[in-house]
Amino acid sequence: GTTSEELQKVIDNNPNTIIELDTKQIELHNTIYLKDNTIINGNGTKFFADNIRYGFTGESISNVFINNINIQGNIEYGMYFVDCTNIKVANSKINGMLQKSICIIGTTTGFSITNNEMCNNQAGGIYIAGNVSNGIIELNDIRNNGGTSNWMAGIVITNVLSNDKYNIWETFDEAHHFPYKENLYAQLNCPNQLIIRDNQVMYNNALGIYSDGAYLCYILNNTVYQNDKEGICLDYGTIGFYLKENVFKANGRRIRQSDEDLRMDFVLDAGRMDDSSAKSKLPGVSLDNTAYNILENNIVVNNYGGGIKMVRTTVRSLIMENIIRDNNMGQNDNFHFFGIEVGAAVADVESTDMDFT
Repeated sequence: GTTSEELQKVIDNNPNTIIELDTKQIELHNTIYLKDNTIINGNGTKFFADNIRYGFTGESISNVFINNINIQGNIEYGMYFVDCTNIKVANSKINGMLQKSICIIGTTTGFSITNNEMCNNQAGGIYIAGNVSNGIIELNDIRNNGGTSNWMAGIVITNVLSNDKYNIWETFDEAHHFPYKENLYAQLNCPNQLIIRDNQVMYNNALGIYSDGAYLCYILNNTVYQNDKEGICLDYGTIGFYLKENVFKANGRRIRQSDEDLRMDFVLDAGRMDDSSAKSKLPGVSLDNTAYNILENNIVVNNYGGGIKMVRTTVRSLIMENIIRDNNMGQNDNFHFFGIEVGAAVADVESTDMDFT
């Protein structure tokens, strides 16, 4: 068939099956709702739509494998999974979404996002939120995605979880910059035990990789290049990360377009800006309210701010055997950044969280 209705009928009427697609394109009039124990081999089939919220979605399902499909068109989220087990997406192209390529939300264990292309989406690439564990994100090409909020980075792993799990922006402000946050010690639903390796994360308008309260994750051998904000930021209670053999290069050159952007830069990047310039310049690696991390054998070069910057509270972390060279690309006569900065900005608000040193 060539429509979403026909594919949905096959999924509904054939549980526990492998579905081979043998058509060049399928028009999505409606979202495809996935079922347990379903494999879809797309064989390169193009899915396109005009104004739907999700391309594929599934809630409380397990053992689903989507392979070699191409999602395009006027779609907000390419794939959206809630409270699932054993989900795999591989060898696919999910480009040009109005929001994000892939979202994994809620209590989810066991997932793989492997060898996909996620480019030119308006609000970032991959979004992992809640108690999501035992997953791997590897060999993906994540580039040219839009949005300036930290939660619109190429890869986001966050503890921000909405009451409505189908609205990731429920607790954010209008510009999607400032969500409602639990007290740090009340964060009980955080991504954990994830591996992010061998990805190309480039040319995104926000950060390359953003961790907001995740713990026990491995960031290995990624190339994080020329993202407008930091290459990676470990933020708000991120604990126990291992960063090894990554390349963080030419990140941190954000050009402000308006007075609102200027205001937002001052709020978001307090203590990190050079306000004599028309640009805000951020480090390749930012450690911000984080602890117990290891940064080993990484290459941190040619970033526009400094190399590695500790902001607010950073405790009990090891930074060793890295190459940190030729950063400070945004320097001028009034201000110079550093290779490694052991410092702390004043807390944005008086807090009982990690903003204490």
